[in-house]
Amino acid sequence: MGGLQLVISVVSQCDAALLINTASGNWYYDDDDNGNLDPRIVLTRPANGIIDVWVGTYDGDYCDAVLSMETFTR
Repeated sequence: MGGLQLVISVVSQCDAALLINTASGNWYYDDDDNGNLDPRIVLTRPANGIIDVWVGTYDGDYCDAVLSMETFTR
């Protein structure tokens, strides 16, 4: 992942939330940065390794959602 930026976002039919635990052990949470009550987290220098991703809803309801993970060069 060296030299890359990782953008993790969700598009959903409800108020989604995103929680990430990076390979270096850092936690990130977002609720609405992708607009329309959807979350988005940008990791500017992610470490190599496993990234744990949790997608849920703010109010506990169930709904359809799409998780996107994109890399970009910095």
